[in-house]
Amino acid sequence: MNFRNKKIYGTAKREICPFCQKIATTKNAQGIPTCLEDKTKNFDNLKCACGEYLDVMEGKFGSYFNCPRCGNINFNKGLNMNGLL
Repeated sequence: MNFRNKKIYGTAKREICPFCQKIATTKNAQGIPTCLEDKTKNFDNLKCACGEYLDVMEGKFGSYFNCPRCGNINFNKGLNMNGLL
């Protein structure tokens, strides 16, 4: 019989700082999980593939982007569109 490993508290999801790729421990003013060194940095003027500006939103499952024309966009997908990840 093979049993699954026991889940350990705190290891299920680790947030990564989008600025320096370290483990995120705090949130900045926009609600994005960041490390302590990048706490004062913000994302400004990020654009969607359609050309509209993206708004940073925070929800139950983490941060995401909202485009007025396209709707909600995954956080990592929005960073990839702007060449930041």
